[in-house]
Amino acid sequence: YFYFEQKDVIFINAYLEFGTGTSLPFQKIMFRCFRSFLYHNNDNNELVQLEDEDQINLNTYTGSIYNHFYNGTWQKPVSDTYWIHNDNIYAHATRVDIKRSTSSAIEAFESWSNLPINSRTEILNNLAYTLEHNGKYLLAKTVSKCIKLLNTIHKNILTCQDERLELIAIRAPGGVIPLYHTDEVILFSYLTVSLYFGNCVVVVYSRNSCNIIPYFNMFSTAEIPPGVINLISYKNLPYSAQISHPELIDQLLEVTIPKNIILPLK
Repeated sequence: YFYFEQKDVIFINAYLEFGTGTSLPFQKIMFRCFRSFLYHNNDNNELVQLEDEDQINLNTYTGSIYNHFYNGTWQKPVSDTYWIHNDNIYAHATRVDIKRSTSSAIEAFESWSNLPINSRTEILNNLAYTLEHNGKYLLAKTVSKCIKLLNTIHKNILTCQDERLELIAIRAPGGVIPLYHTDEVILFSYLTVSLYFGNCVVVVYSRNSCNIIPYFNMFSTAEIPPGVINLISYKNLPYSAQISHPELIDQLLEVTIPKNIILPLK
């Protein structure tokens, strides 16, 4: 037989008769989105210069200031530049900020994805309780509902069998998942699905997307480990935030990859 580890495929006494529809997910952990964001121009650091009206003196501005969040703490932007939206000030991301937040997620991925799924579920239940305790009832209900549905889906492992082989098809974490949505409820649904299966995420905030910055203290209270949820902000992304409302199963397929276990019956 053979089995899959997190990174490798190990064959033991196998004759490589995989059967129909078998796929081997040789994929590296990678930040699969925002490539145009990372390489928008030839500058080594800045992506797009902020407009003159966004050049802010933090010593004189009286609004709230929000930095990036990665490695479990708030981080000032490398360029030390900010932009204004709804009377608040947000850090302006450069390639360096993005790479640092992604590295934070990749580092956390190994331990988070190797946690037993029951442990990750317990932490997500803590998040639902924390949201409810802070009066965020709709988001708490969203997280709890996702957990219940995912538990059901996870138990229904797809199994195919013939006279020689048994194929068990499951879903494995995709790695680092970027989240960028206009709807707070849908974003929390994506967040729950991503974390349930062992992914880490980088949430991107812009003036066109929903803002989950106020929830990072709740993530900490729920004991979500550092690096599992990261955030960067950027004023003008070169494309729009996601506005669709996909079903849970479609979200699941977006943030996971197929993983097959094949057992010979003879």
